[in-house]
Amino acid sequence: MQASSRMLFSLTLVSLMLPLCLAAQAGTGPSWEHYKSLFLAGDGRVIDYGQQHSSTSESQGYGMLLAVFNDDRKAFDTIWNWSRSNLSVRKDSLMAWLWGKRPNDKWEVMDYNNATDGDILISFALLKAARQWNSANYRQEAIPIVRSLREQLAVVHEGDTFILPGYYGFTNNGNVTLNPSYLIFPAYRLFAEVDEPAFWKGVYRSAIELLHNSCLGTPCLPADWVRLEGKSIRMDETRSTMFSYDAIRTLLHLSWEDKPMPGGLSRVFDFYAQRGFIPEWVDLRTDAMSDRRAHAGVYAVYGLAARLSGNTETGKKLLYEARDNIMKEERNYYSYSLYLLSLIEEPI
Repeated sequence: MQASSRMLFSLTLVSLMLPLCLAAQAGTGPSWEHYKSLFLAGDGRVIDYGQQHSSTSESQGYGMLLAVFNDDRKAFDTIWNWSRSNLSVRKDSLMAWLWGKRPNDKWEVMDYNNATDGDILISFALLKAARQWNSANYRQEAIPIVRSLREQLAVVHEGDTFILPGYYGFTNNGNVTLNPSYLIFPAYRLFAEVDEPAFWKGVYRSAIELLHNSCLGTPCLPADWVRLEGKSIRMDETRSTMFSYDAIRTLLHLSWEDKPMPGGLSRVFDFYAQRGFIPEWVDLRTDAMSDRRAHAGVYAVYGLAARLSGNTETGKKLLYEARDNIMKEERNYYSYSLYLLSLIEEPI
């Protein structure tokens, strides 16, 4: 996006969000402060009510990232301290992905495998915080996580280098399973500044190429999960045939890098024009679209994608609908996180 276009987009977004900002100031609208009141416990745990009030490395990472973007160092430190104390329990520097209530009523780690998106988000947030608040400590705390991502999870497939979605369960007979929504491009660029630049630049290039080539099914959209078989990219039908809960984040990550949106979005926008709502999922195997309305955070991501694709009026309408609906979803941490992240035009 050219500088003039970016400025125009920024001004348009400001005018669009003015009523929202006024509502937030009054304490009734969607905002970071409201987010904290809903999901952030006093000890720094970001609560996912949809998973039995558990917390994940992903939820902690999103909380840390939003704290940086909102210049809230106190909240950032609280969230990071809880994460470090409760999730950093492996022999490497990766985080256990799930913490919650066991059948014996004890609250503790429930799964020691990592979830790579959580590790990336946490280390990305630490490096962003180091830059924003001029803190070498945050940078030093991020480096072991970044190094473990490289040392424990890197895989080379057909000359491309990827980071596996987790330590266990994603390679089989030379095939590799990946989650496209875990490809967080600006994080890779920051990682290249603190650990093995050539490696992370290679990961960045491979990730961009993978997503560019993930035109799956008739809709031509990335799947929630893909499998690399030789030079082929296929949807991993054992996990999902959908463009939905996970893959929606690929649009957010592409927007942060000024990369083109998938061509298949036009089919979703046509559906929206005809049916009056954004579907919860698109089945890439059958071309079917859900009869259920997507959550407000998904609307916000689609609104951002529409604007960056030149579909200004649709983008504006979707953002307004997202704003109106997000307050009805006050137990949905994921939707609320996507909503707030969609209002951030340039993380780096």
